[in-house]
Amino acid sequence: MSDSKYHKTVIINRAVSGSGKTTLSRCVTDALQAKGLTVTIHSTDEFFMQDGRYVFELDKLNAYHVKNLANFTADLKRGIDVVICDNMNLLPWQSQPYTDAARKYHYRIIFLNFLPRELEKHLAAQVVTEEKPDAHGLSKELLERFIQNFHDYNDLLCRSTVRDIRRHRVFVWNDVDKKAMDTGDLAQYFDADAVVTIHPNEYHDLKQTLADKVLKLLVASNEELKRHTSKKHYLLTWYGITDLRAALGLEPTDGPVLAALRTGNYTDVVILGYTNPNKSEEGFSSALRTEWEKLRVEPLETRLAYPRNKAQVMVDAVCNTEAGHTIFRNFIKEARLSVRVKFVPQVLSHLNDARAIDAAARKALHIALSDEDEKDITCFLSPGTPVMAYTWAMVSRMNPNLNLRVIASSDPRKPPEEIDLPKDLVAPPIIVKPTSAPTAFDVIIHLLGTDTNLPQYFSIVQFPAARHYFITSSESRRAELLRPLLPQSTTMETKIVNAFIPLATRKAVAAIIQSLPPTDRIGVNLTGGTKLMFAGGLNASNEFPNAEPFYFDIKQHNITFIRTGVVLPFKGVTTIDGFFIANGYTVSKAGYWQDKLVREERKELTLKLSSKLQLLGRLYQTQEFRAYKTTYWKPNAPFDFQWRNSRATLKGNKATLLLEGEALAVPDCTDFGDYLGGGWLEEYAYLQLRPFLKKGQIFDLRIGVEVFPAGKQQQPGEMPVGEFDCAFTDGKRLFMVECKAGVVKQEHIQKLENNLKTYGGIAAQGILLHAFPLDPKHKERISSSTSIRAVRVNELATDPNLLENILIPNGRR
Repeated sequence: MSDSKYHKTVIINRAVSGSGKTTLSRCVTDALQAKGLTVTIHSTDEFFMQDGRYVFELDKLNAYHVKNLANFTADLKRGIDVVICDNMNLLPWQSQPYTDAARKYHYRIIFLNFLPRELEKHLAAQVVTEEKPDAHGLSKELLERFIQNFHDYNDLLCRSTVRDIRRHRVFVWNDVDKKAMDTGDLAQYFDADAVVTIHPNEYHDLKQTLADKVLKLLVASNEELKRHTSKKHYLLTWYGITDLRAALGLEPTDGPVLAALRTGNYTDVVILGYTNPNKSEEGFSSALRTEWEKLRVEPLETRLAYPRNKAQVMVDAVCNTEAGHTIFRNFIKEARLSVRVKFVPQVLSHLNDARAIDAAARKALHIALSDEDEKDITCFLSPGTPVMAYTWAMVSRMNPNLNLRVIASSDPRKPPEEIDLPKDLVAPPIIVKPTSAPTAFDVIIHLLGTDTNLPQYFSIVQFPAARHYFITSSESRRAELLRPLLPQSTTMETKIVNAFIPLATRKAVAAIIQSLPPTDRIGVNLTGGTKLMFAGGLNASNEFPNAEPFYFDIKQHNITFIRTGVVLPFKGVTTIDGFFIANGYTVSKAGYWQDKLVREERKELTLKLSSKLQLLGRLYQTQEFRAYKTTYWKPNAPFDFQWRNSRATLKGNKATLLLEGEALAVPDCTDFGDYLGGGWLEEYAYLQLRPFLKKGQIFDLRIGVEVFPAGKQQQPGEMPVGEFDCAFTDGKRLFMVECKAGVVKQEHIQKLENNLKTYGGIAAQGILLHAFPLDPKHKERISSSTSIRAVRVNELATDPNLLENILIPNGRR
């Protein structure tokens, strides 16, 4: 030993390829050698180097591992001061031969635990270039597996972790089959005296400081080393609706919070729960609770098949209440993690109550900081609302001295990734100004995602503005779809940013604002884009007093002004065209009632047919009618149907109809076959909805609307991409009515669901108007839908308030 004050030490690097472990190992080696210590590095990868390039050969891997271990052990025998194992060591049994050798020769063991970066950065590090001829060229699939392995076994660095046979299994390499085989055994813990966790955003700083940390550990007493090893790691997070659904057993995943706790090396967690003070605890009634308690013990397949509408009722009843908090706390407790849990309920006046959210975040941080033990602190952005995510980001960057980590996850099935928030992403705290909400702007800046343009369309309707800027990702070209919705005198520009780097959004918003006169009134629509775009956009907005950030709650039809907390109702729209145009379609057939004057002339006949469903059903079952259906849409196609003392004829534009011996007046028309086959039900639907149109409760009621992709020329005879029997808006949502005079099939329901999602977004509503009873399986599917309501024709006669209850729930308007 070069100096008796230093303990002989083995350093085990644990990292996914491309984390920078080899570079940092060299920095540590140089610094230790400068102190007079002898240091060697051993890496199996070195045996694959040929003329400066990395050439991997699977058949030689085991032999090279044996050689590397032999060289490593030889240096232990020689008494080298610090011996470094520079393999990936993702799994306990991969590092065990090296740690066993260290124990044999009485060396301390320090793990340098490099947390993975974003997958894209690991991929970029694999590219072989002139500057990096030794890059490994690993595939995306292999890196994804390595990252998953890292997170799955990461908690085994802590011996207080309860090992899980589902996650902590031992795999061994099978040379014959050339693949990893599951042994069924439970993995052992990593053998470490101390663990130094290296976060991706610390990489550059650690080139200078990591060696100092290692030197302190080399001279530390056993008691000091023990304290370092027992360093705590706090997770600060809200829990959201997906977490609650998981706790109720209605999700196939653990939810974001539990997934993060399972895959992260956390000792403590502070969980914030939104409490709605205006919500009654009685909503989760004894009957509903009993139903849930029966459901929760069912197999996962049964729980996931539970009707969606019933599940939503259950979630709505219990969310944001003490009953919901209790269910979630028990859910975390039943996971049996070795994590201390502190649950903090927080009353919010509304979902985006910025001041209360900020106070809750600071309370959670104070709980962690009041713990006198050494600790790391991580803030989790993903659960909760964008305002909650933004607040965590701001808390982390307004306290740079605390070195708070920030993580986010777009998929609960995968471990969260650390977000590298720039340290200068800091702005003054949100200041509540005693001003009224604006009604117009000179300029509006929109954050635009890839799913829908409706929040931007609503903003254009709500606030007159002379200029619009759209900040979007390089993958999105949706901004141009909004141009037709802007007034002719309005200008627009698009700015491309990386949607997952908040600083990029912040710079783009700030650059736009700085380019404008300081007297301009600027609105910043934060509704679209990712949560990280939201964070960057709100951050930039707070730097400029003339910028007003706002957020659309699409489902509640409200606008929240984030600085003041003022909530205003959405002004609303009075035409359905904008819904289609905003999503990239043009209306190729307007579908106005008056386009066919005969509709009004035969309205009495239409109402009469609605009471003759059994007779029409018999017509639809005749062989003659079924054969005619292939041609009845053609004008002037003659027919003569006779059935059950009834007869229907068409010759030219002359039509007759006899139902059970009663002659009904039919005005001249050429579409009588189309009408008789189901067109009558579309007209009946229109007539039932028209009173709501006249009262101003719905707007722009249409019949037979057709749409075609914007920018494409519809050729003669070319079918539209979308056809809608009836469509209208209540001023805030798009409604579609699918009419079925015959048998309802699975594809009819699927068509309506697809149309609602494609053209109307998450708030769109559909009505399936059907003449005959539904198949039980179709009825079950519709009952589980939150966007479709099935209505049978005879129900409209027996319940005069049925449509009103659908269109105007809870007496709204």
